[in-house]
Amino acid sequence: MSTTDNAATGVPMCAEHPTRAAVGTCERCGAFFCGACASPGGLSFCKNCEARRRYVAWEDMSLGRGQRFFDTVRSSITELPRFASELPLQGGFRAPLTFALLPNLLASVIVAAIGVLFIGAMMHAPLFATSKQGDAVSLIGAVAVFVTYFATALGSVLAYLTVWAGVLTGSARVFGAEGLRYESMFRILCYASGLNGLYVVPVIGTLVLVYHVVVTVFVISAQGRVSALTALAIIGVPAVLLGTCCCGSYLLFFFTMLSRH
Repeated sequence: MSTTDNAATGVPMCAEHPTRAAVGTCERCGAFFCGACASPGGLSFCKNCEARRRYVAWEDMSLGRGQRFFDTVRSSITELPRFASELPLQGGFRAPLTFALLPNLLASVIVAAIGVLFIGAMMHAPLFATSKQGDAVSLIGAVAVFVTYFATALGSVLAYLTVWAGVLTGSARVFGAEGLRYESMFRILCYASGLNGLYVVPVIGTLVLVYHVVVTVFVISAQGRVSALTALAIIGVPAVLLGTCCCGSYLLFFFTMLSRH
């Protein structure tokens, strides 16, 4: 345990930076630490202990990919408080993005397949005609529709993760959440997306949305050192503002077009 004090003033000094005054004591090792050594999520752990205590199964390469994915999802459901407090908010973008894309790829494939069936029904055209020429035309059309729907669905997911992470980062600063940078928010949104493959299932899709919001709120609250209500406001306020702007733009466009006719 490090209990270094300034002999002249009696002020505790940082164990790593003896010339800097300490701002806290690590709950794990007892060492004093300065602001530069404080954990990103608050003032309870030094950086070294913060790194050791952080864990998410998806980034544990000693496990198989399937086990890593299902253990992460299971932990976010059955051990949510622990998951929220231990989720590493640093470590790059690649691992969380890969985790988020797996279920969203499944959802995108389902959306694309539904799109092919829907377009075929609207055009009263079977996917496979009786003639060889008709077969080729129908197959090409079906593939084109599938690719379009798939790219749109997957692109929407990527846009949501990248843009919404930036919006929430700004909102977190407004509401006083500590240490939640863009990388932190991006990782939170990604690791809250484990059930997104079920979005397309009626009724269950609504529950998946609730799950996504609840996990996000828990992590922001635990690691941003704010109440659950404040964490909900960090998400809800920009969502309401964005929804209001979209509805206002749509109504303005609608009445503009109506007045021209």
